[in-house]
Amino acid sequence: MCSQSGLIVPTKRTSKKRQKKIQSGKLRIGDDWNAITIIALSQTNPLKAVAEFVENSIDAHARHITITRGREHNEAYLRIMDDGDGIPKDD
Repeated sequence: MCSQSGLIVPTKRTSKKRQKKIQSGKLRIGDDWNAITIIALSQTNPLKAVAEFVENSIDAHARHITITRGREHNEAYLRIMDDGDGIPKDD
């Protein structure tokens, strides 16, 4: 079974208003949030964040790790995908 995890991290070209909202670290009940994105944004150095995700992929026995950068809806992004074990569901 192949599972994929993905990450989209805002880059320097993300609007200042959106960056401020993302970096504020405030979550409220009902907010749409992604724990992986919050972890990535907590890193002060983007390369350290990427290295951490690659290390997590390796720890999850990933055989393939794909790092893609691009632009969608006028927003730059970085996407990391792997075929590792993923996070187990609680039973």
